[in-house]
Formats: sequence, C-alpha cells, structure tokens
Amino acid sequence: MREGVRQAAIEWDEAARDESRLVHRGARLDEAAAVAGQARFAPNARERAYLDACALTLTLESGSLTSPRLSPDGRWLAGMGGDDTWLWDLHAAAPAPIPLTTYVAAPGASSRSYTRATAFSADSATIATVAGDGLHVDRIGDGAPVEIGSDPTSMPTALGMSHDGSLSAGFVSDVSNKTKSVRIWTTQPSAYQRDLITSADQNFNVEELVFSPDHRYLAMLISNHISNSSGNTYIGTTGSIWDLAAPAPEQQPLDLEMNAPLAFIGEGPRVMHL
Repeated sequence: MREGVRQAAIEWDEAARDESRLVHRGARLDEAAAVAGQARFAPNARERAYLDACALTLTLESGSLTSPRLSPDGRWLAGMGGDDTWLWDLHAAAPAPIPLTTYVAAPGASSRSYTRATAFSADSATIATVAGDGLHVDRIGDGAPVEIGSDPTSMPTALGMSHDGSLSAGFVSDVSNKTKSVRIWTTQPSAYQRDLITSADQNFNVEELVFSPDHRYLAMLISNHISNSSGNTYIGTTGSIWDLAAPAPEQQPLDLEMNAPLAFIGEGPRVMHL
C-alpha cells in the first residue's frame, strides 16, 4: 500500500501533477486515507501533496451537508443538504450528488427536508431515510435509487435496518395520543408491520436500534429516567433485546454500563456494547 502511493506520487509529480494521474481516487480512496492517517507510513512532502489532491470535495448548489452517514462498504455517503437528502458515490472519480427523490412532492413542499435519521443495510445496497414526509426505503443499485417502501405517517428519530435490507426499525413519537413506539416495517411499499413496544412514558427514548445478522433479534439502547436506591432520579441508559421470530416477542434486559454503540456477536442473541 505504502509503495503504491509512493510510486503514484512520483508519476503524478513528474506529469506536472496532472489530475488524471490521481489513481488513489474512487475505489482506491480508502488506501489513500489509510496511508494519510497512519503515522507509521510517514508520507513525505510529495506524497502528502498527492494524498491531499486525492481527497474528495463534495459540493451542493445550496445549503451545507449535515447528518452525514457512510455506508458499511465505504462507497456511499448520504446526508442532508438544502431541502433534500443526497447520496454520493465515493468510488466515482468526481462524485456528484444524487437526490433521493423518487416521488412527486406537493407544490411548494420540500422533497425530504429535515432529515432526521439514515440507515444502510449491511451490503450497502439499501438505504432508509426519515424526513418531514415520513420514512422512505430505497434500493441504491448502481446509483439510480428506486424507492421500495415508504410510510408517510411515521417519522422515527432513531432508525435501524436489517443486514439484508428486508426490515427497518424506528423509534416513533405519536404526538396525537402521546405515546412512543418502536415500530418495524418490511421493505415492500407501505408494508407497515407492527409496533414492538408502545409506551405512554414521555421520558422513554430509544437512542439506537441494531438487528442481528440473521434479522431475528433486535437490540435497542434506551435512555430513561431511573431512580437509584436513595430515591434520586437521573437519566440513565438501559437496553433490551427482542426475539422477533417469537409469536409474542418478549424483551431480555441488557446490562449496559454506559451509552455506547451496540453490536451483535455472531448470529445469536449475544450483544456487546463498544
């Protein structure tokens, strides 16, 4: 890797720093990032200039990029910009923003403004986004997103997607009846599935939702008001894991010591927090 960058930097420099010689863009951008970010590689001045030139600059016609989310394979970057949710193919030589708009918005309405949450499937082929007009699930394919599911009635603030992209889970607050739910959808059009939990406790909040690799189990990181032995109340973190294949899923509590990312260990119901 280090030798490849060294040779590429020499050829780029000798070619009057021709942009077409920046071979560590696109699919090889991760190699450039590794060499640039690890002290043991110690790039010299010419190599540093080459690596800086390989870095991608993503632009929008208006607004700034917020809430960025990188796909698991490192190819796609999704984020909110202006009045829409955008997708970039980082393996392209010159990534251009792709709008995640596969429906007709009402006159004067934003496309997917105010993006609240984004989640990718493990194979990076499916993306779920939540904005002011509800939940949308898109199949990315080769960069031409096709919407394969939606729920305009729900606007989750936490979102998770199964590894194969077949299920999405979100934390939904229903202002009308003052309840909060963890809701699960399939990725077929308008295929709302069920509410796994419904709570009237306004202090109940879900921070993270993670599916097991076989999408049988769902783990959640919960923040809530907790009373200690002295009777004092504080905001603490708890967790639970659910067997979605059970006829009547019941939660198994998770022993969490801090607010930390969750990850499944193998296919079974074992979870670690990082």
